[in-house]
Amino acid sequence: MTIKARFVYDYFINLIDNNFIKYGIGCLSSLIVKMALTNLLVFYFLLSAKYAYLLVNILLIFYSFTFHTKITFVDKISFGLFKKYCLSVLAFKLLDYIIFLFGITFLEDHLATYIHGDYHGYTVSGAILVSTIFIFMIRFVVYKKIFNSKI
Repeated sequence: MTIKARFVYDYFINLIDNNFIKYGIGCLSSLIVKMALTNLLVFYFLLSAKYAYLLVNILLIFYSFTFHTKITFVDKISFGLFKKYCLSVLAFKLLDYIIFLFGITFLEDHLATYIHGDYHGYTVSGAILVSTIFIFMIRFVVYKKIFNSKI
């Protein structure tokens, strides 16, 4: 391996070892799953956005737990670990859902004024994006404070 290739390799390995990058990748993958599944449930299965997002958030608990077992946790996978994890993310999931509900209501009220026609896709995706970014920032700050990490 050349010196330049080794430098690039080491740079990306260090970047991947960075907790913030791992955290960001997890949140980005969760955002993509949220968008895809919620829009699928809303537009293909014609489920109400509030129920679709609630269902997707419940499914995301399992998805994110699996992600964290591979990336974050050092304990062996167990029901006790899953229970602890669920309790730790419950407040964030609830806050996420409340922000989504406010966001979708706000966007539907305001987009109806400016966009004539079908704007429902914008409201669902916009509310998901806003709630996810907001929760990402809050959770990052709270966990950094709680665990006093070097993130």
